[in-house]
Amino acid sequence: MRGDGLVEEDHAQGVGGLVARLLPHVADNPAHAADPTAGAWTIDFPNYAAQAVAMYACICFALAWYATRLRAESVRSAVARG
Repeated sequence: MRGDGLVEEDHAQGVGGLVARLLPHVADNPAHAADPTAGAWTIDFPNYAAQAVAMYACICFALAWYATRLRAESVRSAVARG
């Protein structure tokens, strides 16, 4: 069970990367070429939020799964002690 937090974080990052690949949230701003004072990037906030929600859901699921495993281990050790 040691190191599970790193695995959970890696999976969440992978899910976030997949969502970002499918729904890009940052793009070049075409107005920046003509007007250097304009921002170089445009942000698509719904896509950005979708990535955040996907990562959050992945982390919540992983933590619930980890808590279930801890609880099962606790019950097993209590039964083994008598």
